[in-house]
Amino acid sequence: MIGKLTGTFEVIEKGEIVLSTISGVGYSVNTAERYIREWSTSEEITLYIYTHSREDALLLYGFIDKSDMLLFRLLLTVQGIGPKLSMTIVGNLSSQEFLIGFRSRDKTRFSGISGLGKKTIERLWLDLESKIEEVLGEYCTVGSKSSTGSTTEQESIAGLVSLGFNRHKVIEKVRLILDGDNSLDTKSVITQTLKSLSGRKN
Repeated sequence: MIGKLTGTFEVIEKGEIVLSTISGVGYSVNTAERYIREWSTSEEITLYIYTHSREDALLLYGFIDKSDMLLFRLLLTVQGIGPKLSMTIVGNLSSQEFLIGFRSRDKTRFSGISGLGKKTIERLWLDLESKIEEVLGEYCTVGSKSSTGSTTEQESIAGLVSLGFNRHKVIEKVRLILDGDNSLDTKSVITQTLKSLSGRKN
């Protein structure tokens, strides 16, 4: 079972790359478009891998964050959600953003995702209610009983990413700002980060 792969990548088509490892083996990996947009050509990347077995093929799905992979696996336990829709959801929402929306039952956060209708959203909430915190709770403190600093960081990141900013740049800037003053609230962090990013998106 492949757990993780590191190598350079080549985009084959939307949502699919070939990841070439140092051993010279190229693996076909399905991944999120939001990841691909953040990578540079020939950049070395490391992906957590989930292997999906079906009668006619073994399909690899790759994730930058372990928590995104755990979300993907969790979504597969929901009736009516297969690998394609699960990857579409992860491609639109990081695990942190998903959990924020799940905790607040924010339908608007999910309703714009292709293939995810009202009934599937309701089924998702029902099926994951008893297990999502156990699987993903440690990766997202927003809306839970946790430290203010962690909550502020995650809320700020989610808010800025929703505005279209590159996730990795946002994380870097937000953490830098909070390192300087961890007493700031979410609004202040977002304001300062916007100034630091100077309007650059992606």
